[in-house]
Amino acid sequence: MEAEADVIVSNEGSVFLLNPVTDAGKEWIKENCQTEGWQWLGQCLAIEPRYALDIVEGMQGDGLVVQ
Repeated sequence: MEAEADVIVSNEGSVFLLNPVTDAGKEWIKENCQTEGWQWLGQCLAIEPRYALDIVEGMQGDGLVVQ
């Protein structure tokens, strides 16, 4: 059985969307990402593709499950 994802990542072409679905995912983004209000699309954080890999690796390195 797979662990429940803390953050779901989707590639939307010009941006990646990070959807934190657990409290741990939300807290990680709050503590590790500098965000502006305009980057939030509903519950998802929109980021440039060039940052996606580093952010995902950081999340996984801190024990989060990313899907």
